Amino acid sequence: MFKHIELLMNELSEKISANARFVVVLTLAVTTTITTITMKSINIYFITAFVFISISLYSPEIYRFFMNKLK
Repeated sequence: MFKHIELLMNELSEKISANARFVVVLTLAVTTTITTITMKSINIYFITAFVFISISLYSPEIYRFFMNKLK
């Protein structure tokens, strides 16, 4: 089971470089902030989407970090 997850995480990390992930997360952060300021209220849906996408994009690094700590 863990071998399949590790294979998936390796494939994800090979498809998107670290710089591309940073650009996507930075763009999402800016658009979330601008949308929140424009609407003059905190929109929980934009913030939740930003957090979810950020975690999803960095999941290969998070997975490797935890697996290295557990070994």
